[in-house]
Amino acid sequence: MTGIILYGPPASGKSTITRTLTALDSRLQLLRRLKAGEGRRAEYRMTTYAHLQQLRSRGEILWENTAYSSVYAVDRPELSRLVEAGKVPVVHLGQPDAVKALLSCTSMAWLVVSLTCPRPVAMARIEARNTGDDSARRLTWDQTAPLAVTDLKIDTSAVTPEWAAALIRSAHQVIAGGASVRSVAPGR
Repeated sequence: MTGIILYGPPASGKSTITRTLTALDSRLQLLRRLKAGEGRRAEYRMTTYAHLQQLRSRGEILWENTAYSSVYAVDRPELSRLVEAGKVPVVHLGQPDAVKALLSCTSMAWLVVSLTCPRPVAMARIEARNTGDDSARRLTWDQTAPLAVTDLKIDTSAVTPEWAAALIRSAHQVIAGGASVRSVAPGR
């Protein structure tokens, strides 16, 4: 099984491209991270801090971070559930250490896709969301470090979500077939 990591700062296109990917291929499914806290609920499995602590004590948290007054976590049980159901997990991450953690703590292969766009485009997208935490998201955008190594790098302001999703899906098929996409990927 080969999963897909979509890496990027807020408003880089992770959610839009995931919706397009899952429309192209029903085997692809967003791994909805756990979230304890307030704010946006879409794309998350809401939980409690106590439940996160239980998972943490059992070694079931693969990665967690704190942002926007909430705790977010990628958990092994959800990843296992998707894989056992024959789904290809699509994971949204925004920290280089999160990518390293996922690559090192699972036996899965991963296609790592870095999504980016110019800051003014991201700021307009953040404002359009109207989530009430624009300044925190702008700060997070500014603090998101680029990945040193990726399989694909896509500027989401330069292509349509459909084009990006088709490229990601093609690269995923190459990697899932045992080949390396690094020799054919743009932005390397």
